[in-house]
Amino acid sequence: MNFKHYTLGLMLSVAYPTFAQEQVKPNKEDDTHLEEIIVSTTRLPEVKRNTSSSVIVITQKEIESYAQLNSDMSVILGLAVPSIGLSSNTTSNRSQTLRGRQILVLIDGIPQSTPLRNTDRDLRTISPYAIERIEVIEGATSLYGSGGAGGIVNFITKKSNKDKAFSGSTSLALTDAFISKGKNTNGYKLNQQFNGKIDNFDYLVNAGVIKSGRSVDGEGEYISPRYGLGEVTTQNLLAKVGYDINANNRIEAMYNFYSALQNTDLVASDGKYLEAPQIGVIGKKDPAAKNEGTKYNHNAYLKYTSKEIFTNTDLEASVFGQKLYTLFDYRAHNPKSPRWEETGGQATIKAEKIGARVSILSKIDFTEDIKTNYIVGGDFLFDKTSQPLVDGRL
Repeated sequence: MNFKHYTLGLMLSVAYPTFAQEQVKPNKEDDTHLEEIIVSTTRLPEVKRNTSSSVIVITQKEIESYAQLNSDMSVILGLAVPSIGLSSNTTSNRSQTLRGRQILVLIDGIPQSTPLRNTDRDLRTISPYAIERIEVIEGATSLYGSGGAGGIVNFITKKSNKDKAFSGSTSLALTDAFISKGKNTNGYKLNQQFNGKIDNFDYLVNAGVIKSGRSVDGEGEYISPRYGLGEVTTQNLLAKVGYDINANNRIEAMYNFYSALQNTDLVASDGKYLEAPQIGVIGKKDPAAKNEGTKYNHNAYLKYTSKEIFTNTDLEASVFGQKLYTLFDYRAHNPKSPRWEETGGQATIKAEKIGARVSILSKIDFTEDIKTNYIVGGDFLFDKTSQPLVDGRL
């Protein structure tokens, strides 16, 4: 199956007049004061407590706290956002919806969802250690095109916030689910970050590797590797550079690479419904079977922002691209239920996206107490998605 999708949109969004309120000033002696959170996924940047949308923001501190226990993004979102279903603890997140409806997943505004096998792998496209925050908009929206019947999840990548020329951080963790019996269940997490600012130039590089061990159930049996999270190696590289042309103009570029592949010598045993579960046993895979998972997911953008390009008017223009290749599980030929021309095979998803986005934000102050703003913009997206088997058959 091969699917091509073109989207050309013109957007006009107007915020209702806002009556000025007395600003709450932070008290240096009051540790309970929280800084205002500016929500950007609404495309009309606004303070979270003033937005009319139902928005949930998961901070970097919260993300890293969850990641200490489980670095899988579908697990983190299932725990942090009440309206998102809990993870199925498999590589598929098809059951994870926003109040029963489809989620549009973004990385810095770049769509990750595909029109074929949508939501199967969308939430597993970036490492938690590359994320500054996650903004979740609940409720149907077309702010970023089709696919957001339930809402939007936007992963916003890290950026340099240091005034030093060079700084960095290193994190290392070891995990083991069954260390007492030594069943190859040990894993590790390693992440390295460098960032800094030199004159008007700032940069950030974040690289990480996560290796999970074999998954074991409460009785010490290996969990079935089919759609499994055991023995998966996850790699993520984020690079972001920015240059402040002057106080009002900035150009920024981002590239993010993600890969998560399972490499195991376990095969799924035959389970029987309500009698014996399917478990993992040592065995040989079919010679035609390839390692399951996301082989690569490339995301990149080039963005230009200008404040006060006209009186009370800001401009943001960007071009972006994505390239994804995901492999699903291998299915042997079953004469009782033939598929794929009565042969075995392994389905994949190949997706390529190229897009451009322009937003012009203007502000109008009617009086000191009555203020409003509006945004006019245009979106273009070319999406080519196909679902071939590993051997090339569609």
